[in-house]
Amino acid sequence: MKKTSFILLFLLSLTTNGFAQYDHLIEQEMIEVEVKKKDQPKQKEQIHTTTKIDNNGQSEAADFEQINQKLVLPSKYKQKGFEAQIRFNIEEGVDVYKNFSTGVDVTLGYRANEIFRFGVGTGVSYTQLLYEFESYSKYSGYIFKEYREGAATIPLFANVKFDFIKQKKCSPFLSIDLGNNFFFPASSYANRYNKMNFFFRTEVGVDIRFKKCTLCAGLSYRFQVRENYIWTNPKANYSQLCESISVQF
Repeated sequence: MKKTSFILLFLLSLTTNGFAQYDHLIEQEMIEVEVKKKDQPKQKEQIHTTTKIDNNGQSEAADFEQINQKLVLPSKYKQKGFEAQIRFNIEEGVDVYKNFSTGVDVTLGYRANEIFRFGVGTGVSYTQLLYEFESYSKYSGYIFKEYREGAATIPLFANVKFDFIKQKKCSPFLSIDLGNNFFFPASSYANRYNKMNFFFRTEVGVDIRFKKCTLCAGLSYRFQVRENYIWTNPKANYSQLCESISVQF
């Protein structure tokens, strides 16, 4: 847990530093544009006094207005429209099963306003599931070690996200996923004795907004419905604590 947390924090630090340098360059460009805008009235007066309207009824002053429109930079914060998010997850079990998984998912959504977004998502994960606990047989005298097996899972889910602070560099957020997890085992043993269905995930974190994208660092709780027919009670629902880093466009 400590090792994976350190890796995520290290990646977050590198990514944040890179985006910060990029954002600084954009801010310098914004300043240069503002300086040019302040000089525009003088340039416009000079154009009006020294230029004449041509045969097509256009002047150099009109051309200058067109150039001025091209200097306008895109808005720093998306208020409405389609939005894509790529999220990298590391999920570690916090119950008796200690099931581990890692993967990436993509959410395609529509931002209704600066606070609320809704959409759907999918992805792929590698999951290492517990099938048998460590046990001791008093009849044979053998100690049976726990048995785990890896598998691929593909989630399909609906997502809603709430950003609580508008027009600021940073904002806390709440994100909720509800969906189904499709299980693709690596062996007939796992396929015969295991089944996964509904899951939900609740994530809280911080959005760090840059000029072209938003970096999101989050911590979430994930609950997964699972059936394991090796045990007398097939219910093997498990819980995970998830750390994630996302890039939002």
